[in-house]
Amino acid sequence: MAGNKKCRLERHLYSTKESNMVTESNPVSLATPQEVAQTYNSMIADYDNVDDEAFYYNQYRAYTRHLQENRVRICGHVLDLGCGTGLQVPLVQESADRITGIDISEGLLQVARRKFSNVNFLLADACDLPFQDSYFDTVISYGEVFSHISEYKTAFKEAIRVLKPGGYFLFSILNIWNIRTFLYFRELREAIRTNG
Repeated sequence: MAGNKKCRLERHLYSTKESNMVTESNPVSLATPQEVAQTYNSMIADYDNVDDEAFYYNQYRAYTRHLQENRVRICGHVLDLGCGTGLQVPLVQESADRITGIDISEGLLQVARRKFSNVNFLLADACDLPFQDSYFDTVISYGEVFSHISEYKTAFKEAIRVLKPGGYFLFSILNIWNIRTFLYFRELREAIRTNG
């Protein structure tokens, strides 16, 4: 079941250019946003089974711990960027006044809407957020969200753009799908520093 999740992600989302050498001039190519959405739409039955595989079990325990440690920073209107089925909603709903979740998978959003009728879930791309500037008090993004975004600097700029001054952006980055976020860590750090 959930063990198949990782295999499906590898097969559909991780491909390399002709050479297997990863360099700045030949980075790992990523699936398109449409391919990512299609893959996650096909995983609806397994998506929430994070306890069935050690990798996901450990990652989601770390996310839970990080969100609990940062509960005082989670307030007001919260954006869950790449929300999937809303796995983080129970962890932030006590301290948030309002939660909006976005994802590129309509299938996962349908599940999220059934689970949490009090949360506004929207189909949207992290690189082109449909919100005005300084709209959210907190932005969270946990899981493999940034690992699937080839234009991660644009996604970071968008997250910072919709965040109110003094707000918090809490996120995780897993490098198993987008090795460029590992190879170009200086770029990632600069994108965060420059935009927030």
